[in-house]
Amino acid sequence: MNFMESCVFKGGLSFVGGGVLGGAMGLVLSSFGNPYSPEFLAGEVKMTTKEQFRAVWKDMLGRMKFHARQFAIIGGVFATVECGVERYRAKRDAMSSVTAGCITGAGLSARAGPSAAAFGCVGFAAFSLVIDSFYE
Repeated sequence: MNFMESCVFKGGLSFVGGGVLGGAMGLVLSSFGNPYSPEFLAGEVKMTTKEQFRAVWKDMLGRMKFHARQFAIIGGVFATVECGVERYRAKRDAMSSVTAGCITGAGLSARAGPSAAAFGCVGFAAFSLVIDSFYE
């Protein structure tokens, strides 16, 4: 087995790819938000064009960082767990994706309690099954 087939490499690559995709998604989604304070919108505070640009830029970077971090974590954890499940089962099929989805969903939502972990498991497993069936 070479390094490119290792679970660490696949997880790292998904971490980086998820971060890039999340950053792009944050950029797009920041255009739907409102970076201005309620005081500015009510006309109580005046901002120069430069100050407005800085406020928009700060909001945009914050959303990009948030989404990049979330997508990177989800992508890295899912790819690493899926690779581990496939190695353990010695086969690549939909069951591996569903199992990895359940483990990832439960693990990422476990801090919120057991019911959230169960819901995360079911939701992520169902999403993994839909995506896997879509590609096959």
